[in-house]
Amino acid sequence: MEFIKTAQISKFRSIGDVELAQLGDFSVLVGLNNSGKSNLLKAIHLFFTDRVEPDLPLEFSRDFFRRDLTSKKRKRISIELEFSLPTAFKFRKGLELTERLLGKNFKIRKEWGPDGAPPEFFLNGSTTASSLEDGRKVENFLRLVSVRYIPNRVIPTELIGREHQALRDVLVRRLSRLQGQSTKLFDAIKKTSNDLLVDLSQQMKVASPDLDSVSLSTAQGLADLAFRFGYQLSEGGTFTSEHEQGSGIQSLLMFRTLSLIDQDFFKQFGWKQASLWLVEEPESSLHTALEAQVAFFLRELSTRRDGRLQTIATTHSDLQIQYSTTSYLVSKVGTAGGGVETTAERMGQRELLGKAAQFGIARWVDPILFYPLEPVVLVEGKFDRDFIDACNRVLGISPNYRLFALDELLQNTSKGGIETLIQYVKERASAIKIRTHGAPIVLLADWDAANKQNALSGTFKSSDPFKFLHWDVKEANPKLNDSFRGIERFMSLQMVEAASAICGGCVGTKPDGSQMVSSSDFGKLKTTLNSLVARGITANDAQYVKAMLARLNSI
Repeated sequence: MEFIKTAQISKFRSIGDVELAQLGDFSVLVGLNNSGKSNLLKAIHLFFTDRVEPDLPLEFSRDFFRRDLTSKKRKRISIELEFSLPTAFKFRKGLELTERLLGKNFKIRKEWGPDGAPPEFFLNGSTTASSLEDGRKVENFLRLVSVRYIPNRVIPTELIGREHQALRDVLVRRLSRLQGQSTKLFDAIKKTSNDLLVDLSQQMKVASPDLDSVSLSTAQGLADLAFRFGYQLSEGGTFTSEHEQGSGIQSLLMFRTLSLIDQDFFKQFGWKQASLWLVEEPESSLHTALEAQVAFFLRELSTRRDGRLQTIATTHSDLQIQYSTTSYLVSKVGTAGGGVETTAERMGQRELLGKAAQFGIARWVDPILFYPLEPVVLVEGKFDRDFIDACNRVLGISPNYRLFALDELLQNTSKGGIETLIQYVKERASAIKIRTHGAPIVLLADWDAANKQNALSGTFKSSDPFKFLHWDVKEANPKLNDSFRGIERFMSLQMVEAASAICGGCVGTKPDGSQMVSSSDFGKLKTTLNSLVARGITANDAQYVKAMLARLNSI
């Protein structure tokens, strides 16, 4: 859920003035220790709760921008968030005036002064503070958002313990009709608690194959209702509590429990309309496999079409970067006055992964090992990648694979073509073989390179997590002949005719009615077609690639 679009933070701790532009469903803040990543999270938490952390109130002398603390200028901590409310966000009955004031797209700035007075609100860039009445309306809106700050030093079992009351509330509401029937009540509690945790139990078994199941340790009688619920994990037929598990399993249980409450059973908890998770280093205490599971889980949870959760996390993990939807490099830079302050630069995941390795924030990872829990499809060039991406978008397909072009893998080298791609795969065969079978590497060759599979026959076995696919010429546009050598043969006639007109009529018609292009003009035509793809295509333009897209999505 993209709920907060932009955050503008001024004069808070190490932050002089920083903008987090174009925040996504799952955004990560990447930087060295003490670069100010957590201060960005704390500022957003302060905006919603007037507290720096859940148990830490604002203290102006401590939390104001350190460099300007002795300045005689007017001192204000300012945080402005831009909101774009999703369709699912509803203002509850009685908040009609709040909805009328704010609408669906708006900015709220909140400012604190050194006098300890309540913060002031400013709407949509206004320099005049809102009235007390409008301020109350804004506060009513903020109360519709559930905000969780999860520090990296949290003890997972303690957080789980605090949340079990919420799980108990779910059970009690569901079973209130059975209050007078004690035996049925406790049998129903057990069944309902097991139903609640079906998904969590399955996910935990994937993450830790030694576990048989996860269930709630529920009340057996009325006397037990005075005590909190706990988890019991079955391993080899023996039940243990969550306290006896390693910190990694506890951490995964914590995220799953919060998800259960904030997402899967959101409607059970009244009038909250959105959740915001502010997470410090979610990879803490996790081995690599669990780290990948948590990164994938946070991305999946935050990008659900019907979801109500947005996540912003600090991290040093290449896996969190890979699975994020938006990423920022956070660093400290020197100022003209001789001090330092926090900056945040938005950049693509691939670029940030390189920067993170270069600066020693995260380890360098071969691109062949990116996205360890999803299939990765390799294509010869950016034109292939761009057209496939465009077709998926226009057809409304959410691919379950990641797509890479050769120039991305080789960092914009001038080399290209199927031979280079095959050599790239051969050199990384050992790395490919350690991927899981549910996340293979798929080499997608052009229709005229089908016989190139033979070059890899001695490198991979059929049991390896590797697949060779090629475009099927039988599915190509029948109006385009074999002079269209690559993916362009699968484009629509309308696209080809439009590109030909731009190129000065470089496409001709043969006596049989098929279209052809000379080898000398083909490069210019490819570039022009790619520019048309960038401008936008129609569903009709994607008709000849539907079969291949279906095959890729079924891997």
